[in-house]
Amino acid sequence: MARPLLVVLALCADRGAHAKSSYAELIEEDRSGLSTLDKNARAFVRHVESAAGRELTEDEVYTRYYKTVKLLREKEKVGGIEQIEIIREWVWHTAPALDQAENEVGKRTQSGPLHEVMTTASEILGREHDHDAHPHKESGKIIVEIRRFNEAICAYFRTRKSKDEL
Repeated sequence: MARPLLVVLALCADRGAHAKSSYAELIEEDRSGLSTLDKNARAFVRHVESAAGRELTEDEVYTRYYKTVKLLREKEKVGGIEQIEIIREWVWHTAPALDQAENEVGKRTQSGPLHEVMTTASEILGREHDHDAHPHKESGKIIVEIRRFNEAICAYFRTRKSKDEL
């Protein structure tokens, strides 16, 4: 099975770069009351851009994130094993990128037992993880939040683009 989400994530995550942000931008994010999901989505974008040495283009955002939102909407309906595979792959790429962005390499579990991977996903997404729920039930909720993470990336890109146009 071809895994478009995995290809997208592989293109986005460079494990050797460090994200750069202005203090003013980080302070503004704290003051605006952004959710953990939104803050992490922004940190992820900055990490990807830092690794690339430039800002993302509109085409890249469309190809990597808007299309991923559509794919994830479809995967919200399938359930079970397929969702768990997507969560594992997403955590594998996203956790190290965010750790590097925060200069805390190895802070989050990126692979291993399913309960640890799902806990890491929930932490990144800023949601309470129900450790007593069946993994297939939790995976459906996590997939929805991963979609929202990608939507937050798109929204952040649009916000920055509109500020640049002013």
